[in-house]
Amino acid sequence: MSTVRLVGLDFGTTTSGCVIATAQLIHNAVSGRQELSAIRTDFRSPLVFTPYNDGGLNTARLQRLVDEWLAAGGVSSGEVFGGGALLTGLAAREGNAAAVADLIRSRLGNALVATADDPCLEAWLAFQASAAPLSRLYSDRWVINLDIGGGTTNIALGKAGEVVRTGSLYVGARHVQLVPGTYRIVKLSEYAERLFKHLRTARGSGDCLLPAEVGSILEFYLQLLEAAVTGAADAFSHPIARLHQHVPFDIPAEVHNPIVTHSGGVGELVYRAIDGEASP
Repeated sequence: MSTVRLVGLDFGTTTSGCVIATAQLIHNAVSGRQELSAIRTDFRSPLVFTPYNDGGLNTARLQRLVDEWLAAGGVSSGEVFGGGALLTGLAAREGNAAAVADLIRSRLGNALVATADDPCLEAWLAFQASAAPLSRLYSDRWVINLDIGGGTTNIALGKAGEVVRTGSLYVGARHVQLVPGTYRIVKLSEYAERLFKHLRTARGSGDCLLPAEVGSILEFYLQLLEAAVTGAADAFSHPIARLHQHVPFDIPAEVHNPIVTHSGGVGELVYRAIDGEASP
């Protein structure tokens, strides 16, 4: 039996993070295989905003983050027994995502690097990582997890830990990119441009949104999220709402009063707000 160190990295559209763990590597006398046991989390980084620049993902900043996380977790590159990284959402679609994979392998050796640009897979992964334990605990209740990131909100419905339906909306934090601390627009996605036209909001790059305009944008997004959770299919009858449907999410008729959970970068902010923490 020997002690090994494990590292997991997650780079999403909005946020990134790291988990470092220690485990015991044992030989299973029955199967004849090596197995991991007594896994203990040693370090969990706070979520940080995924860094971008004009070329896509900011690889220099990501390299510094990975090095900082390894140092904070008390592990050097040569000590990593196993590692994995997941790139999701818009981060997985950036042109230099392959360079990020090379960076990860330079730090973690033969790490498994996976990209997930399938919204249904992302919804399933988010449910399993965030909502499955609660779902198994309340096995008689339906649970809907909203994984709210930068480009999409991926939705999963499950019961007793098993996912039965998934869907996705183009609702996320990076459709309207702003100068931090202000409402000055840096960039609009094609979906935001269409939404602004629908709301008669004549704003673009360099302009500042008025409070009433911010309220209208948020109200539109909140109505879509509420419609998805409550099964109000007629809410997507309008063309602008249908435009924001990536993968339709249909709730079975037998689902009543589901538990609603949140994950993703925006979900993290939701729980911070619930805990009374100040917004970043």
